[in-house]
Amino acid sequence: MSIRHLFLVASACAAAAAVLPASAGAAVTARFSYTPSQPVAETTTTFDGSASVCDRKPCSYAWRDEGTDGPGGASRLLGTGTMLYETFSTAGDKSIRLTVTNRKGSANSTVKTISVDATPAADGDGDGVADAQDACPVLAGSPPDGCPAPTPAFSVTPSAPTVGQQVSFDASTTGCPAAPCSYAWSHGSTAFASGQTASFTYQSSGAKAVTLQVTDARGRSASLSRTFTVSDATPPPPPPAGEPAPIAGQGYSKVWDEPFDALSSTSWGEGIWYDPGSPANSIFVQNGILNLVSRRSQGYQNVTVSTEGGTSPKVFTGGYFESRMRWTKGNGAWPAFWLFSYRHAVNPNYPSLNSACGGAGEPPVAQCYSAELDVFEGQGREPNVFYGTIHRNSCSCYGVNNTQNGNNWHNVGQDLTTAFHTYGMLWGATDIKWYLDGQLVGTAPVYDSTNQPMFLLLQMWIGGWTGGTDASTPDELKTEVDWVRVWQK
Repeated sequence: MSIRHLFLVASACAAAAAVLPASAGAAVTARFSYTPSQPVAETTTTFDGSASVCDRKPCSYAWRDEGTDGPGGASRLLGTGTMLYETFSTAGDKSIRLTVTNRKGSANSTVKTISVDATPAADGDGDGVADAQDACPVLAGSPPDGCPAPTPAFSVTPSAPTVGQQVSFDASTTGCPAAPCSYAWSHGSTAFASGQTASFTYQSSGAKAVTLQVTDARGRSASLSRTFTVSDATPPPPPPAGEPAPIAGQGYSKVWDEPFDALSSTSWGEGIWYDPGSPANSIFVQNGILNLVSRRSQGYQNVTVSTEGGTSPKVFTGGYFESRMRWTKGNGAWPAFWLFSYRHAVNPNYPSLNSACGGAGEPPVAQCYSAELDVFEGQGREPNVFYGTIHRNSCSCYGVNNTQNGNNWHNVGQDLTTAFHTYGMLWGATDIKWYLDGQLVGTAPVYDSTNQPMFLLLQMWIGGWTGGTDASTPDELKTEVDWVRVWQK
């Protein structure tokens, strides 16, 4: 045979060999991993066989539990597919076998023995104490040991009690995770009850302070004090007849008399033009007393009545203004009786000045400023302080900054919240004089903006300049008004 012929035969044989099918003994290697690395009974363990080698696809994957005895013991099929998600109901060693088979029937398996831990006793806060034995089992992440200290809270019912009426205290809203908890009630250093609820009947009027101390199962204590006012059961006396002492014999006549037998005058309206309306049941007359009530349950909103907001607005220029009032002591309380510029309130040109001033035959420009006269303002944190203030332009608008008297703070040496008092102000041509129960408190000169029509306001607002409400604030902050009267020449 020639060399050329041998080469052709060899080439033909090589070509034939290139199209022969692969042998039946192809490589199959079963491999798997699992997470978590330390499985726990009654939680899911994930098995992943995707790292297996299988050269003749499609391939099948079969997972079996070989039993606690390992290979050769009782075996059960767990599932098929590359992934297995298994929840073991019991703890102990588990022999898990993965068998991988290719389409030619070649198979390979591997077995791993994994240790499954028992389900741990619940320890919600991670403090190492099982929930069953833990006084505070489930509040994770709260310092210092996963269980917050007590947070006292309680309500007072009724919120405005009278002498001889039983007052109930309820601490059911207290936060005390580390139960059981104890509750102790006291007036100052005098204890009067224990338990989550308590009651007491007061035989005298005035401000009453109650303290609740809560102690949890870990011995930690916290306390909360609340102050409320107990009123006399009898209504206040009628207004005195005749002229008030500050203006007696000076030629004044009564031009306005509001006894609040009912809120019937069409001059009174709820709110003020920039803060109209009021929460439900926050303004009412009871036993001849106007009540302006700001409640915790309603978010401590401002409550106001004014003679600008009624259907027949009423304004005054000069005179003697007097009101008999009582108000609640407590952080955030801001009671007041005051007068405000009517021209500013109804200004159609705002933020420009009201065109009613400054022209020929019209009042001076300043008499359209935002003038304000505060007959009385109080602050719940300062129950012994009388504030009487005159403002030149309280809004600091119209390009004019506000100016006010610097002597508006007066410590009167008594708690004004324990009883009704008469708050008065004499608005003269050259000065303003403030009175408490007929006694002069302070004097300040008028501004060029003062001599203009103003309307009356009564309020229980929140805040002021000494701070807002807090946990110690009574659930109800109230301004009670017995009467309002105005005299002019």
